[in-house]
Amino acid sequence: MALQLARGSQRHRSATHRLLPASIKAFPISKPCYGVFIARRYSAESEQETPQGRYWAKIPRWQDSSVDTFLSHKWQMSNSIHTLPGLTDLMRSVLPEIIPPQRPLRGRQSEYPGVSTPDDFIRSFEVAAQQAPMAFRLSPHILSVINWTDPLNDPVRRQFIPLESTINVTHPAAKLDPLHEVDNSPVRGVIHRYPNKALFMGELNVPSHQLSNAE
Repeated sequence: MALQLARGSQRHRSATHRLLPASIKAFPISKPCYGVFIARRYSAESEQETPQGRYWAKIPRWQDSSVDTFLSHKWQMSNSIHTLPGLTDLMRSVLPEIIPPQRPLRGRQSEYPGVSTPDDFIRSFEVAAQQAPMAFRLSPHILSVINWTDPLNDPVRRQFIPLESTINVTHPAAKLDPLHEVDNSPVRGVIHRYPNKALFMGELNVPSHQLSNAE
């Protein structure tokens, strides 16, 4: 079954493809869901090394997971990280002793001039999380495709794990509810903005999403 990427701009499709490892492409896929790619079950007897290799083996806590186990949707959900202590513990196990500096972005100054060690990185992350205390849930797949040897420059890390930024500050006109969804919500889980339409939200938390727009 061919994987159908979500409709949208070419940039969105490229970003989605960036999150899809070659290992997943080799197996039938049901659907992509916020970083948790749901692979159809296949027998353990047919298990083999993925084309990209065991890309999750660089994460100590998952290095012994088999291909069959790691590609299981239920295993991905049950092993997702959704607490700040859990995420900082994982960071301490994968970050290098010396973190490479950020490469210049279109001639701009570095966003993280003081981040060069794991403690610096984690401290910057904790500050960003405090500035935008949103719920999050990151799957093992997302955390495994991040290049932890160069976390300041990795695009997947930038999307899902924000750091305190010295360039992008909170805009004075920023609002937590810019679309006024609270005003248009007569009951929890329902948004009724237009006379002939209503949006029903069966789940208020998505399986995996970024902490904030701090970057």
